[in-house]
Amino acid sequence: MTAFAGGSHNLRFEQHNLACANFNVFLDDVSLEIAADIPWLSETPTTGWLGAYGDFESIAVTFDANALAAGVYTGTLRVASDTPYSPQGVPVELTVGTDYASAQDGNWTGTAWPGSTGTPTANDIVTVTTGTTVTVDSVSAQCYGLYVEPGGTLIIPQGSDLTVEGYVENHGKLVETKSVSGATEFLHLRNQAGDETHYYGATITPDGNMGQVEVAIRGNQACTTNGPDDTVNRCFDITPGTVQTADIRFFYLDAEIPAALDANTMQVWHWSGTYPWGVAGASYAIDSAGDYWWIDAQDVSGYSLFVISSKSAGPTALRLTGLTGQGGLLTVMLVFGLLAAGTLARRKRR
Repeated sequence: MTAFAGGSHNLRFEQHNLACANFNVFLDDVSLEIAADIPWLSETPTTGWLGAYGDFESIAVTFDANALAAGVYTGTLRVASDTPYSPQGVPVELTVGTDYASAQDGNWTGTAWPGSTGTPTANDIVTVTTGTTVTVDSVSAQCYGLYVEPGGTLIIPQGSDLTVEGYVENHGKLVETKSVSGATEFLHLRNQAGDETHYYGATITPDGNMGQVEVAIRGNQACTTNGPDDTVNRCFDITPGTVQTADIRFFYLDAEIPAALDANTMQVWHWSGTYPWGVAGASYAIDSAGDYWWIDAQDVSGYSLFVISSKSAGPTALRLTGLTGQGGLLTVMLVFGLLAAGTLARRKRR
């Protein structure tokens, strides 16, 4: 019978009563199911005892995709019981995606991952590796997980869009360009349904039309050469097409706040090309929800590099790491610091 394992099959049973030629009983479509083990699923515990009147026990079910190729795997979790009221089977499904890791500068739809047979889907994990730049060139780019390594860059140009179903980790740089004439969100990366946000970047509400605005965010890294305790470890670079006064909401993770800083007394600081740093905006409002904090800076009129710090005199560094600043019409090239390159250990598709 092992040849029939793993599925349901219809059988026909016939009963013939030899004492009466006119007495025959037929049973049609009797289902015989032979259960097979699900190799990618395990349960703990596998046995137990329940009392009456609503007693229950929690069962931990573990999915293991390590030995599986990309695809969708299904099965049924059966519970055996010595009562006449055995529970129904529980359907289980495991979707295994492909890992895409950028091997060179290129586009999301293929050239960033040479040798690949396709484009990342909503089931796949994408890694933008150190030293590479991936440009989203689609209005419907999608993935399950997005990880940007230190020194890696992901660019979302005007007119392109990216949805993320599971998670986003930015240890490199995310860049997005949009036209801004009213309240506009940058680098708010949501799932395709639009009911989950996995990354918050910035929101700009201008007094007038700013044209095309580029927002770049470096995450989970020091913003100045004084190290990670000088500012929140998320750095913002905003370049407007037309300078307009605006209110800006800056988002950052709780994990990006150094222990040396006070989360409730943050201010936004702006680099205009000369030391010391200047306070950006006329007033502030700080709030948090879940893993995220945000600070609202009102009436911001100068743009380029922004950092967030609770130090009363602002950041103490004279130099920044890894960004190019622009304040009004003045462009200032800043000294590049050394960024530690890291890798994420995972099965990669190159």
